[in-house]
Formats: sequence, C-alpha cells, structure tokens
Amino acid sequence: MRVMKNMLSDLKGYLSRLNEDPRTIKYFEQFPLNRFWASENMKFMKSCIEKGDSLQEIIHEADRSFLFSVNENNLPNQLAVEWQVKNMQIDLEKLEIQESKYSLEENSVYIKNKKLSPDFLRCLAISETITGKTSLQEPVVLEIGGGLGHLARIITLTTNSKTYVIVDIAETLAFSYAFLKMNFSEESVHLYDPDKSQISDLSNCRFILVPVQYFEDFPIKNYDLCINTASIGEMHHKAQNYWFDQIQNVLEIKYFYSLNRYLNSIKIPEHLWRIEENEANTGWNRNWKVLSWQLEPEFCRNPYVDTQIARYLEVYAELHPANKSKVNFDAEAFFTNISNQDWYRFKDTDTTMTYLDVQNLHDFSTSGTLYTIWDALRQTNYRNIAVLSMMIEYLNFLQKQSIYFYEEYFFYIQKIEELGFSEIIDQLHRGNRIISKKLPILVHQDQESNYVFMDCIFYKLQKNIGDIRLEELNVHELKKIPQAYSLQKFTNKKDA
Repeated sequence: MRVMKNMLSDLKGYLSRLNEDPRTIKYFEQFPLNRFWASENMKFMKSCIEKGDSLQEIIHEADRSFLFSVNENNLPNQLAVEWQVKNMQIDLEKLEIQESKYSLEENSVYIKNKKLSPDFLRCLAISETITGKTSLQEPVVLEIGGGLGHLARIITLTTNSKTYVIVDIAETLAFSYAFLKMNFSEESVHLYDPDKSQISDLSNCRFILVPVQYFEDFPIKNYDLCINTASIGEMHHKAQNYWFDQIQNVLEIKYFYSLNRYLNSIKIPEHLWRIEENEANTGWNRNWKVLSWQLEPEFCRNPYVDTQIARYLEVYAELHPANKSKVNFDAEAFFTNISNQDWYRFKDTDTTMTYLDVQNLHDFSTSGTLYTIWDALRQTNYRNIAVLSMMIEYLNFLQKQSIYFYEEYFFYIQKIEELGFSEIIDQLHRGNRIISKKLPILVHQDQESNYVFMDCIFYKLQKNIGDIRLEELNVHELKKIPQAYSLQKFTNKKDA
C-alpha cells in the first residue's frame, strides 16, 4: 500500500512539474485542445487525480465516467456483452484473457467464469482486426491517445509487444499510468521526462508514457504499429495535420490502425465548431496499402451501448513508400464505374416509391461506392475536381433532403474552392438549400437572435431590432449586420 501511495505522489509531482514547464505552454499555444478536452474533460481529470487516494481509486473514477468508458452498470450492460460475444463469435472456453481485475466491477458481467465488459470486447475486436491481417511478433507500438490503457493492455497481451509507447496529454497519461501500473509490474511503466529519463529507462520498460509536448524530442522513431482510436477526430485541424505528418513523413511506421469519426451529422450553425475538427479521415496519403476499411465496423454496432457514441471509420493500412512516385488512380475506370451506378444516373429524377428514395442499407466496406470515392480522393491528393464533386454528390444522396450535414462535407467543399471552382458549388448544393447563395435563409433561432445564412456567412440578427423581411434583404444590407460565423473562418486551409 505504501508503495502505491508513493507512486501516486510521484505521479502528482510529475504533473505539477509539467504544468510549469515552458514547453507545455508553447505546445498548447500551437495546438490548443478542443472545447471539451480543454474544459469539462480537463476539469474532471484534474479533479480525479487531485482527490484520488490510490491508483485503484483513479481507475474506478474513470470507469464510472463516460470519458474513458462506454458501459452501463445494469441490464443493458449484460445485453451488450452477450450481443458482442455472439456477433464476434467468441469461444469463451478458449478465450485466454478477460477484463482486468482492477476494472470497476459494476461495469462487468460474468459469462462462463470470464469477466467481460463492452470496453474489453471492443478492444479485443480491434486487436483481432490487427492480428488477423498481419503477423506481429513482439512489435514496437505507438498509440496516440491511450485513454485509460485498456487497448494497450490487450494489444500487449495478444502480440507480446516489446515496447509500447503512449503519447497523450499529461492528465490522460495519469490514468494510463495508474491502470498499467496496476495490471503489470510496477517497474514496467515509465513516465518520460526529457530532462531526467535515461536510455536505460526506455530500453528496460515495457510501457513508456510520453506527454505530447515532449514527443518531438522523444528518441524512439521506428514503430511496427501505430494506433489511434477516437482521438484524432477530437482534435483541431492543426493537431490532426500534425499527427498525420508525424505518421506519414517523420516517423518510420509499418502499419497504422485508425478508428475515428467519419460522416457524423451536424446542424448549422449550432455545431460550426466541428468544422474545425473534421479532418480525422481525410489525411491519408496514397502511400498506404489499405488492408481493412469499414464505416461502422460490426463491433461498433452494439444496440445497447454503441449508439451513444460517434460513427467511426475503421482503417488498417500498411505503409508502402514506393507508392510515393506513382499514382494508382485510373480516372477512366473510376468514372465508368461510379457514373453508371443508379444513385448517380437517377440523381436528377423523382425517385419517389423507389428503393433509391428510401435506401438505408449501404455497402460501407472496400467494395462499396463510398470507399471507391474516398480512395480516389486519397490517390489524387484531393486535387481532382471531378472526384471531389462526386463525393459531394454521393453525400447528398446519402442524406437526401436532410437539414443536417456531414462534418466532412465542408472539407470537400473547401477543397473545391481551393482549386478555383467556386462556380460549381451552387450546383452541387442543389439538395441543400441552406447553402444557397441566392437568398438569405433563416437557419436558426434562439431566445435573443435569429441566424441568417447568405454567401457562406452567418449573420446574427438581434430580435430586439424589430421585424425584418428576409426576402427584402440583399448582400449589401447584410454586410451592415455583424457576422456571427463564417465558413471561411471555420475552415483551416491546408497547403496543397
């Protein structure tokens, strides 16, 4: 017990030193946390760490929250576990690992004497995707955003990883530290400090936890496997682009597994902040050989818990630097394929009483339309106007006449604008009158204001100025009114 208290004390001291380090301030000035991680999530983590009397207590507080755990402590949890076991076709008799004995008991259920939870089974499914596609023996692993450390534990147990590096914000690393210390030997987990850590510390420890502000100076640059789950999708563009640059250009990485947000609906203007965070799956370059690609992978379709979280795209790929010099995109074959599909051929006709109008089941695997267009964009570096237009057309088809938008919709529109084809945007937006530039449109109301959209700009009209007839407003008159939001303002332009 005394040893554990000393470790907790060391952890708190480490975090205190980090907060005072000028490198911390400099990093987060350049890569600020998003609204959740900088506010309520940060407050929760700091409170847990400050109030915690033991590493075990910190783990349990995390398990009770929705921050690191997608579990229910009642009947839905039981049903969720049973559903996952059945759909993953898990033979519990042969299953050699189970949920950690240090995880919160209320989040787990027992089937055939195996302790199981939705989080554990989700991590197991990720591990099976990775190990089922590649043979990794004692790999060196980098996980960007390790959360509580559940996935690190399972990947280590299933691949016997030689070294497992987790890079994350320091407060989150505290939870990984607590969980991994409890589950593995005390000396196997090392908190990296560039001013104190020795080469022997890195070579002798199984887990190395690296705060994001120290990662560029971290000496290990070669990894067999890189993992990111539900993390890059919660970063600002600058951070998203930074990590894709690290993965694809700076580090030596063989395989990359990603499970991140893709095609989640947002309302405008309430969710405009998401337009600053919509590039989690648009940064892949053409140097990858895709091994597995699935929007809404089966293990993310659990009807008892997974409907509470975002829609995810699972991508597992192998880096092929040789692809850098050649483009594997056959434009003629691409357009012949896509333009002859029914959704495209009949996009300008009335599809009432046909399957196209009510279609809900789509092929979101590598054999489907979405992957074909996504891959073509990757191969052409988002510089082919026809492929970009095709993606917008397909997203319009998926969302029909919805008043919502997919987060990435605006990323693709921005790419069209960057290529100098702004004149075709009105045509592409035909199914979404909210984007029309011809007339001002009332898109949202709250207690004090009306929000009007025109020419890619949202205007905030105070209700106390009296009645305004939108149809009588023109661009000149709107420019006299303070802008509330601008799509240009909320879109980070990347270098071509």
